[in-house]
Formats: sequence, C-alpha cells, structure tokens
Amino acid sequence: MGEGRGTCRYCDQPIYWFVSRAGKYYPCDSDSKRSFHVCGKRENSDSVVRMMQEIIRTGYRRLSLQLHPDRSGNHGDMVALNAAVRRLRECVR
Repeated sequence: MGEGRGTCRYCDQPIYWFVSRAGKYYPCDSDSKRSFHVCGKRENSDSVVRMMQEIIRTGYRRLSLQLHPDRSGNHGDMVALNAAVRRLRECVR
C-alpha cells in the first residue's frame, strides 16, 4: 500500500490519497483515511449531465428486465433497484 498528498483539481483543497493492495486509489480528507474527499465543484456541463442520465436510464432498463417480478424476478430486488435509481437521479440533477 502506498500513500500521497495532493490538491483536488476541482476545489483546490488539500487531499490525501492511499493505494490499496489491489492498486486502487482512494482520496481522503485527512491522514486518518477515515473520510473520503467529497467535492461539490465537479464538471456539470450539459453534455456530461446528459450522458450520466443516459447511463442511468440504460442501466435501469437492463436491470429491470432481469429483476422485475413479472419476469421471474424478486419484488425486493426491484424495490431496491427503484430506490437506487431514484438516488442516482437526485445526484445528477
């Protein structure tokens, strides 16, 4: 595992990062590595938002065909999918 320091390219706040054994990078707000860095200033151009909405829509359609109770799916899984899509759509707005 490795670690390092840098600045967020969106909000210019100092961030810390560490690399897991699997080689994934995790940005954190402090050296303690207990809280992930969440930045409010991200790219939200119209084209990016439209692409994100299309990804959500396409993924929902595909998963709903597998999980819908009328297609031998489970009611609980469909409810969880609907809740997840609702939360994702709120984040994209």
